[in-house]
Amino acid sequence: MLAYGYPVQPEKDSLVDLVNTIVYQFGQGTDPNVFLVDVASALEYVPAWSPGAGWKPTAEKAKKTLIPST
Repeated sequence: MLAYGYPVQPEKDSLVDLVNTIVYQFGQGTDPNVFLVDVASALEYVPAWSPGAGWKPTAEKAKKTLIPST
C-alpha cells in the first residue's frame, strides 16, 4: 500500500498471484541456455511438437499470461 496505493489482500490476492506467475515465467524465458533454441537459433522455425522445441509451449503460456485475449 505504501508504494503503489494498492491494498494487498492477506489471502489469495489475484494481482499478487499474477505478478508471481509473470516473474516465474520471465525467469524461465531469460535463463541462458535452458532451451536448445538459445544455442541453435534455427530451431525457431520448427513446429512446437518436434523434439527440441520445448520452449514454444512455454513461450505461448507466458504470452497468454501477459495478453489474455490471444
